[in-house]
Amino acid sequence: MMKFEKLGCFGLTEPDYGSDAAHLQTTAKKVEGGYLLNGEKRWISNAIISDYIITWARNLDEKGKI
Repeated sequence: MMKFEKLGCFGLTEPDYGSDAAHLQTTAKKVEGGYLLNGEKRWISNAIISDYIITWARNLDEKGKI
């Protein structure tokens, strides 16, 4: 990304709370090979053309920490 060869985007916004991270509903749980995400995101600019997406979620294995 630093060489502008890959694109990234940022997934925070959710349908019911917008970009209010304090009310984040999306969850992540560690599973074999990575994480299982459960939730909805909206209005992620460049999502369809990005190579990487940074997605905010509450970690169920760490008492809901983001």
